Amino acid sequence: MKKSLALFALLLLTGAGCQVAKAPVVPSQNNPVQQPAAQNDGIEGTWQMDTFQKSKMVVQDVSAQSWRFTFEEGVISGKICNTIGGNYGLIEDVLVADELVSTLMYCAGLSSEVEGVLIQDLAVGLKFRIEGDILTLSENLLKRVYTFKRVK
Repeated sequence: MKKSLALFALLLLTGAGCQVAKAPVVPSQNNPVQQPAAQNDGIEGTWQMDTFQKSKMVVQDVSAQSWRFTFEEGVISGKICNTIGGNYGLIEDVLVADELVSTLMYCAGLSSEVEGVLIQDLAVGLKFRIEGDILTLSENLLKRVYTFKRVK
């Protein structure tokens, strides 16, 4: 009985705090209700962040940081300082990942700044454009722009 109770308590503790994210609905002409993000566009693959533009005037080269994100079958995963993951959706030319989860390590400096604003921007949606092996994500209000190079 004690073993069963201990196992039950362990299962409760390991499941506590886990969150299941749902992919946003992606409308289409043929199916206005639902279409998986994976069937949309060539965003799938691994991308390494190249630059971070936090305002119209300031562009930072972050290519040496090896901050990578992978898009696969409607799931985004990546790492800047913390490991980040969840579902994403593509709505026309906007990428939305509004229920991301991440580890909660202490981060300082540029990695903390970029990670924080990127997660916020993905939650409300970033305009995306792919030209060759370059992915550009842009936020209109504060003029933040993230560029990535395709890794694979």
